[in-house]
Parts: sequence; C-alpha cells; structure tokens
Amino acid sequence: MRGTVRFIRGPLSLALGCALALAGAVAAAEDPWADAVLESNFDMPNPGFGAPGRTLGAPAGGTTATPNNAGVASLGVAGSFIVLKFDTPVTDDAGNPMGLDCIVYGNALWTGGDPRTKFMEPALIEISADVNVNGLADDAWYVIPGSRGLAQSIVPGGVANPAPPLAGNILNSSATLEDDWGYAEMTPTQKEYLDNYVRPDDPRTVGLTPGSGGGDAFDIAWAVDGAGAAANLAQFDFIRLWSFLIGSEGEFGAITPEIDAVADVAPDVDTDGDGILDDYETRVAGTDPARPESTVLPLEIPFEEGGSSAAGTLLGIALDALGDSITLRSSGVRSGARAFNVVVDIVPAAGSGGEIAGRIKSGVALDFQAD
Repeated sequence: MRGTVRFIRGPLSLALGCALALAGAVAAAEDPWADAVLESNFDMPNPGFGAPGRTLGAPAGGTTATPNNAGVASLGVAGSFIVLKFDTPVTDDAGNPMGLDCIVYGNALWTGGDPRTKFMEPALIEISADVNVNGLADDAWYVIPGSRGLAQSIVPGGVANPAPPLAGNILNSSATLEDDWGYAEMTPTQKEYLDNYVRPDDPRTVGLTPGSGGGDAFDIAWAVDGAGAAANLAQFDFIRLWSFLIGSEGEFGAITPEIDAVADVAPDVDTDGDGILDDYETRVAGTDPARPESTVLPLEIPFEEGGSSAAGTLLGIALDALGDSITLRSSGVRSGARAFNVVVDIVPAAGSGGEIAGRIKSGVALDFQAD
C-alpha cells in the first residue's frame, strides 16, 4: 500500500497508531537471510514445530519474555541438524559492528524479564565455504567452539548437559558478562525495528545491545577445525546447526533447540546519516542509502527501546537536503500484529494538480510517500 501526500515545500507531520496501518518494507530478491534448506534430520522435534522451512527468510520476532513461536523450527533431540545455504556468502568483515559476521535467531527468553535469568536450548554452529563452487555443502566443516571450547567431535552423538548447565532455566553468575556465548538459541529474538535484524547483540554482555534484534552473533574468525586449529575462513556459504545436548531440561522433556532465522550482519556504514545501515537499505528496505529522505521510520518503538505508548511520542524524522521533512509521532497504544517499520521518501511530484482561481501555482511540489 502506498500513501502519497502532495505538499508544497515544508514539513509534514503524521500521527500513526491504531487507526492507521501502513505496510512494512518489502524484502529485495538479494537479502541477508538464509536462502535454502539443503538438508535436515529432525529426530523427535517438538510437536508441531518440525518444519525446516521456517528457518528461511527474516526472523518472525517476539519479545524478550514472549517468543513468536510461529516462526521457529524445532531441531529435535541430540544428533538432529539442519543445513542452510546463503546465495550470497557471509564474509568475515572487520567493518561489521564488533567484528561479528552472522546472527542465528531462536526462541530463548528472559524469565520474568530478567536478562540474567534465561530459558534456552542451545544449538552448536558449524560453517563451511563452497570451495569447489558446486553449490553443495560437501567441503570441510568448521565448528564455532564457543565459551565452553566444544570440539567438533561431540556431534552427532551429543554430550550430556554439563555442569554448570548450558540448557534449561539458567541463572547467569554475573550481572554484566555472559557466562556462555557462541551457540545458537541463547538470546531472545526481538520484533523487527528499523535495521535491528542485521545489527548484532554483543554475545559476551548481559542484556541486549541497543539497536540490535537479539539473537546469537558470532565471528567467522572463531571457527576451528576438528583438531582445534583456526579455520582462517574468509567467508562461508553454508551453516549447519546441531542439537547436541542430552538431557530432560527442555520444554517438552528433552533439549530440542528452536531456530527462527539466520542473518548476515551488515557493515557499520551509513552513508546518508539517517541511522539505517546501507546494507539494510539496499538488501531489505529498497531505499537509497545516499539520500536521508529515502529511509525507514518506525511506526512504534518496542518497550525494550523505550516504548511509544504515550500519544505524541516522536517516532522518527526523514529530512531532505532542503529542509523538507516527514515526522512521525505516536497516536497512542497500537494493537494487533502490526509492522514496526514503514519505508518513506520525499520525491519531486509528477504534477502539482489543477488550477485554483485566484491562486498562483507553486513551481515546487513534492510527494511524501509511505509504503
């Protein structure tokens, strides 16, 4: 849906809330998400969640206390796995935030809203590059050993949930630093808000990094081979996620990791200074990273980022070089399953309308667009 307001040069302010619904951004063909399921072996997945295809595309998202389980696939018990392919390789990019390259989204949650108290069922991460360029995941695999230094040899057989435990209801020993990191399904997945799905959370720090979408980020440089030697990969095309913990601490009596999505982290580049990373603009939103008025604004601010339930809360401003602007403000509490994002732009009008008797038509007219 496109809403267009023709306006003589000057600012435009809109209050957006329950009464107005605008469509969110439409993903481009070349996007940052995993693109295909190459193989899966789900042994005893949680009932109703054994659907590998749910791991493709953008995360479904939820809140820190309430995951959106409609978007997750349950891997099953230890030895279960899924292999996903990226059409565009994920690169080891020092220009990414914190040097992190990829994010695996799952349905971990904070119990009682406390970031130190989590319910999680971690998965082990392996990555592989398409060295022989045949599109198949038949080259060497490398493991992300994580905070426990886990060896590749623990799969497919799996290991008992260790002490201190990695799965179940976990109380972190520190208020600031995470005890464990480097595995999937340890951190909640947020709803989409601006470009948060390509901005990583700091996996070593308790709580969510502002602006991130949650999930569990890792650096390609962490990957090692079966002997523990550095893989020295420049990129990867395939990711394999394993259920590897044996125990009864899971939601249905077994540890069965749930995966929502996998995302390529965006480099920390914002050419037009609009607060939206260029990579997200070109690969997801379809906006122009060289023009700050062609951008993404929020229709709502998640409570984790400060909230916008109070009418009049400033949501965002898009401003062009001549001072023309679109300002969005909250009209109060929104309800229902609504997108948090809207794509906006300010462009020259194709025509400035008809004549009005006694008035001189302006030579400058603009379209203020929201998709």
